[in-house]
Amino acid sequence: MRLLRGEYPYNRDVFDFEDYIDDEPLCPGDAVIISLPFSGNGDKHPAYEEVLETCDKLDIPVMIDCAWFGTCYDIDFNLDYDCIKLVAFSTTKGLQTGNWRSGICFSKWNHGSLSVQTEWYHGIHMNTYVGLLLMKEFSPDFAPDLYKEKQKEVCEYFGLQPSKTIHIATGDEQWEYFSRDKAYNRINLRLPLFDHLQGDFLEKVKQ
Repeated sequence: MRLLRGEYPYNRDVFDFEDYIDDEPLCPGDAVIISLPFSGNGDKHPAYEEVLETCDKLDIPVMIDCAWFGTCYDIDFNLDYDCIKLVAFSTTKGLQTGNWRSGICFSKWNHGSLSVQTEWYHGIHMNTYVGLLLMKEFSPDFAPDLYKEKQKEVCEYFGLQPSKTIHIATGDEQWEYFSRDKAYNRINLRLPLFDHLQGDFLEKVKQ
């Protein structure tokens, strides 16, 4: 499995991770996961198109992980690449279902563990139903519309750069504690955003 620097750490934990695409060229026989929005910067990775074009040429299968769909805005992207075999979406962030996790995976492959679970109806149906009800009630723009201005205000207070994902910001060298693979200083704004929306932000940061 090949990843870009700044990718979700759990991808390295659940797959046989080899090395970073940033450090070693892609080769036939590789497989790639790319998050979109990208985990390291809350936006599209700068090398997104370059990596996918290379994967097309080398017949390398790619999974696009759209876990943050529903919390992002103003990101233009193209999924029309032959190399993309799976595109996965989660309800965890966009619909706040951390305790009722569900999602959907669109795949060109009709084999593997997900295919078997689907064939045997072995999904977690209660979680799926909760997610379905929420999707009918709230659009993918609900959370960005609710928090976008608060994100900018929180980032201005801390001297951070807001990303195109509402709960993600990046910082300069003074934020190195939050470094992701020495490529991005990525800060999660979830709790400050909740506080700010409720009017408790300034009170809590002064404590």
